[in-house]
Amino acid sequence: MAKLRPLFNHLNERLLMHLPNEQHLSIDVSMVPYFGHHGCKQFINGKPVRFGYRVWCLNTKFGYLLQFEPYRAAGTISDEYRIGREVQLFWI
Repeated sequence: MAKLRPLFNHLNERLLMHLPNEQHLSIDVSMVPYFGHHGCKQFINGKPVRFGYRVWCLNTKFGYLLQFEPYRAAGTISDEYRIGREVQLFWI
């Protein structure tokens, strides 16, 4: 993810340049499918193995993406808001 960080920062800057004037925003987690080579070997009989990356998304009420941040760890979930602490600091 460290190699992709400059790309994420650039895309977030560009998305903010075209930010619509919205009062109602939502934070959601999306799964981005990954179809490339994966280091884990897993076999479930009769089911394809699907891998992906979780991404925090800041969206308008119409579903337009305003910002995104890759999910980093399950241990960073805040009990108060039930979202990651780094996401809270990123958008608040």
